[in-house]
Amino acid sequence: MNARTTLSATLMGFGSLAVLLMAMPQKAAAYVDPGSGALVWQMAAAALFGSLFRIRRIVTWVRARFEPAATPRRDETAAGGRNTMR
Repeated sequence: MNARTTLSATLMGFGSLAVLLMAMPQKAAAYVDPGSGALVWQMAAAALFGSLFRIRRIVTWVRARFEPAATPRRDETAAGGRNTMR
């Protein structure tokens, strides 16, 4: 047997053992604090709003990066407005 075959057989053995251990039912003895649900919802909401903010920043950066640099701006003095540039 070469090293590759030995490694493959070892990984198959560990994988089979892991599947067997997960398939065996065990008694679950766990306690969930009533405030845990609120904490999970708060973390999910923070992740959602944080990712939305980050996506908006990335979209704004991409638009600014690929927008033509020589975009003509409307001259306010031609429309009768005051020129505030000095």
